[in-house]
Amino acid sequence: MRDSLWNLRDYRLWFTADTSDVIAMTFRSFAIPLIAIALTNSESVSGILVSVEAVLVLVLSPIGGAFIDRHSRRKIMILLGMLGMLFAGIASLLMLANRFTLIILTVLMVFFGLLQGLLGGSNDAILKSLIPTESFARAQAVREGRESFVGMAGDAVSGLLYRVAAYMPFMASGILYGVEMVTAIFLPDDTARLTARERRPSFLQHFIEGWRWAITKKKFMQITLVGSLVNIALTALTVGAPIMLAARRTDPVLIGLLGTGSGIAGFLGSLIAAKILQRIATGRLLTFTFSFIGLCFVPMMFSDGYVVILCCTTAVGLLLPSLNSGLVGFVFGKVPEDMQGRASSVFETLLGAFSAVTPAATGFILKINHGFMLLSACAFLLVLTATCITCFASIRNIPTPNLWNSTDL
Repeated sequence: MRDSLWNLRDYRLWFTADTSDVIAMTFRSFAIPLIAIALTNSESVSGILVSVEAVLVLVLSPIGGAFIDRHSRRKIMILLGMLGMLFAGIASLLMLANRFTLIILTVLMVFFGLLQGLLGGSNDAILKSLIPTESFARAQAVREGRESFVGMAGDAVSGLLYRVAAYMPFMASGILYGVEMVTAIFLPDDTARLTARERRPSFLQHFIEGWRWAITKKKFMQITLVGSLVNIALTALTVGAPIMLAARRTDPVLIGLLGTGSGIAGFLGSLIAAKILQRIATGRLLTFTFSFIGLCFVPMMFSDGYVVILCCTTAVGLLLPSLNSGLVGFVFGKVPEDMQGRASSVFETLLGAFSAVTPAATGFILKINHGFMLLSACAFLLVLTATCITCFASIRNIPTPNLWNSTDL
């Protein structure tokens, strides 16, 4: 069973398309704050620009989720790759022509936000229709390993590309979006599920149905609450460290190594994630991981040196694969197939309700004296709150994966 996943042609195609999408977003996400700093020399403006896309994704994801559940997810993936390639190509050409301005960068962030918010959930939503249900948890674990590997190499490669030329991350991103588009073309047609219902509900009914389903699931909402608190903390430091270092005129390659360190730790953590999940109940793992993350933030409350930041952000990545595999596997392994797009959009919307504006707030905090250390203290308090909530919520009782079938969502 462990090897059967890679024997599935559809899974290999999906994995290639999804990985191309993830790396493409990594390249352009790395370049955006650095380009903003170069154009404006302002940490606050850089943070606001990062928030532009995040806010649009937050607002549009619920609409996108309902749209994805009502249309062919394969065709939406093709459209996502095509438009991503177009937008990234336009950015590259404008930079090559020395026509790139702050206004153009802002407009591009709006376009990418529309793209990701309305179409980005198609990759996640289509997966459950491509593989057997019993393979879903393993697919999530494989995905965590992939995310860690991309984190390990993606930012470092982005830094090297940016050092060559500012347009290179966008050019590479455009090529990868093209790979996603071409690969998605060969995925199986998924329109059969759309004609299965005798009476298809309206878009509004479809939209409301997804939210009504989600908010009635107790553990789903508890996971979303504590996850959003930790997500804000991680977003603040993940965005804040590069902006702060870029303002210091730190070498882009060194900035990229922050992601490499986290990626290496995450990749190593993904190798033992399966064993950890089988031996430690998911609820207990949640409490332990949150506590560990909080401890990792403590040194950065007293120092904003590069080595301290590198070591602390690297350590944070060790247990994230186990945590994410457990929680995401538990949640979406129990979500019905026809609800995948809407459940994912509700989850992402609620999870990112505040983290979307976190980069903007981060930029302003960084302008304060010892701003990064203050940011780390705020992140610590958020994680501490999440840990306390977890200790008293029903999610602390989520068992190991072999007992998930007997556990309600």
